Amino acid sequence: MKILLIAPPTSIHTARWISQFSDQEWDIHLFPSIECGRTHPQLKNLTVYHTLYNNKIGHTQNIKQKGIPIFSKDLANLGSHFLNRKYQNYRVNKLTKLIKKIKPDIIHSLEFQSGGNLALEAKKQFIGEFPKWIATNWGSDIYLFGRLDKHKKLIHEILSSCDYYSCECNRDICLAKNFGLRGKTLPVFP
Repeated sequence: MKILLIAPPTSIHTARWISQFSDQEWDIHLFPSIECGRTHPQLKNLTVYHTLYNNKIGHTQNIKQKGIPIFSKDLANLGSHFLNRKYQNYRVNKLTKLIKKIKPDIIHSLEFQSGGNLALEAKKQFIGEFPKWIATNWGSDIYLFGRLDKHKKLIHEILSSCDYYSCECNRDICLAKNFGLRGKTLPVFP
């Protein structure tokens, strides 16, 4: 099985999610939803697709890092920040090309505001059949952001476009249905 996760690469939550199946001998790929050139030290057994990354931080747990190696984490972060500002769609284009190249069986976005948003934008511009998409919300992705006008449209679009939905509490299942969830709900898992 080939899985492409779209998630914050420095988050302990990302590392914990991936650790649940990183020893299954699956082909796991991570596209950073927040480009910062670094990964969490607990990540293991996967390939990470940075644009720029700090090559001075070594990983001993079978991490393959793709992108342009930079000797400084600050320069990698600054370069990534510049690219995000200068070329607004480059991340979506890069993700779309990656999906076409590696042909994942499943795309799993963790967190709605960045990971879910990237997956949604990639799906909108993808030509052909988009892989099955699991959208997982974290914490207040629906409960808080769903009350804010500038986030309601994004939440509705993600929930009406994903194939599967997962969350941390039963409350969010009801909220997701109210936001137009069309996909299947996976069991609640903290």
